[in-house]
Amino acid sequence: MPMLRMLLPLLTGIFTYSISDLKPFWLVLLPIFVILYVINTPLRTRLLLKGISISCLLFVTGYLLCHFKDVRKKKDWFAHKQADKYIIQIMNSPSKNEFTQSMFGEVKYVLVKNKWINTMGTVRIQVPLQTTLSKETVLLINKPVLPIPDTGTRKSYARYLANQNIFHQVKLSKKEILILDKPEIIETHVEYFQRSTLGIMDNHFHDQNVRGLAKALLVGYRGELDKELNAAYTNTGVVHVIAISGLHLGLIYGLLMLFFKPLQHHTILRIISCLISIILLWFFTLMCGATPSVVRSAIMFSFIILGNIIQSKSSTGNMLAASAFVMLAINPFLIYDIGFQLSYAAVASLLMYNKSVSGLFEPENGFLQLGWSSISTSLSAQILTTPLVLFHFHQFPLIFILSNIIAIPLSSIALLLLILICIFASFPLIATSIASITGCCIWLMNDRIIQLASLPFSTLNNIPFSAGDLLLSLISIGLFTFYLKEKNTLALKVFLITLLFWSILYHNSS
Repeated sequence: MPMLRMLLPLLTGIFTYSISDLKPFWLVLLPIFVILYVINTPLRTRLLLKGISISCLLFVTGYLLCHFKDVRKKKDWFAHKQADKYIIQIMNSPSKNEFTQSMFGEVKYVLVKNKWINTMGTVRIQVPLQTTLSKETVLLINKPVLPIPDTGTRKSYARYLANQNIFHQVKLSKKEILILDKPEIIETHVEYFQRSTLGIMDNHFHDQNVRGLAKALLVGYRGELDKELNAAYTNTGVVHVIAISGLHLGLIYGLLMLFFKPLQHHTILRIISCLISIILLWFFTLMCGATPSVVRSAIMFSFIILGNIIQSKSSTGNMLAASAFVMLAINPFLIYDIGFQLSYAAVASLLMYNKSVSGLFEPENGFLQLGWSSISTSLSAQILTTPLVLFHFHQFPLIFILSNIIAIPLSSIALLLLILICIFASFPLIATSIASITGCCIWLMNDRIIQLASLPFSTLNNIPFSAGDLLLSLISIGLFTFYLKEKNTLALKVFLITLLFWSILYHNSS
């Protein structure tokens, strides 16, 4: 997998930027790496130098991508100005907790010495729970925007936001909220279709929980998703079914391949059908907000389709690494996005372990085969995602196998039906009939997930798990996997030493 070998030094450069503040003197070293690459030496030495120089170039590239993407290095960053007022446009739907709701806003203008200056940058906004704000709302803020405190319990969250290029926040009372008239925003075709799709959901689903989940399933809109329902999906380990991801795009990809299968025997028709498939996949990706998980899937499926055009079969793992490389080249700070991490960990885990896990049991009964396939898939995906879940959320769903058996087939059926509703929206009788079936399907899924979440043993909470635990757990998994696949005794010895070192560290910390 050549793309994986290229991805690793790029990641090393990105992580180096986050833990050090080295000046971009790497630019001076770039010619040296280029000379090492082209220098004429004996073949074996030349190959070694080329490998080292390419890795060094990619390391420097990762570091420089972060340097030039860092908003603090931009001259027009709003925090460089001593502003009296701010005009901020809300970027996302509010996220609500028990007392307040928070969202992120883009600082469009600041008032400095009675002069409005065009600026850039993102700020976190907190407002009372009763306030009604939505995406694209424009606020005039007359109070200082302050740095996010990096102390106490807020330390990890402040660092997480810093990795997203967000360093400031503002808390507003109800009296301090001043909404301005919306600027003229040119609505793109994608935004138009997204709004139209949400309108179709409003017309066909009247139950709030059903409608909220339908919007989350179809276009990833979670603004109307009930807080308790969302918590139930999270605590049972099936929140991935309501976050647009590879599951959804894979289903659409499968439908497209099935639809265009009769055209695969003719070269011209095959190329046309592949190009249409890529366009439709990316249109759906943009309509869903282009989150990291769905973009990753779109890139990977695009590579698969392009391989079909040239009739070349490439490693799925190589395409996964290629999609990660492309996304990080565009925005290196995506590596700190939780959705990005979990998405790639889940797919990598499936590629590495699903075949071995499913081979542990081979039932002859068709129904049992279907059930075991769902169970083995859930188990395989958890191997690499569990350390990340423990690190970010400090909890673990104990009944994730049962909840996935229920949620995955029902959500897949519901998604197909929701797509049909949009297709037949101009035929009210057909769309209403499909919506009735879809509503029952979503209601059944919600009801079962809520019942499972209410069980006293459904989730294990407050699990201590640090960044060191995350690193050691991933190293342990990698070593043990290498031992099982290659029967390498050295890997087993290092694995046992790692476990011993990990247990000593845990004992000392406790």
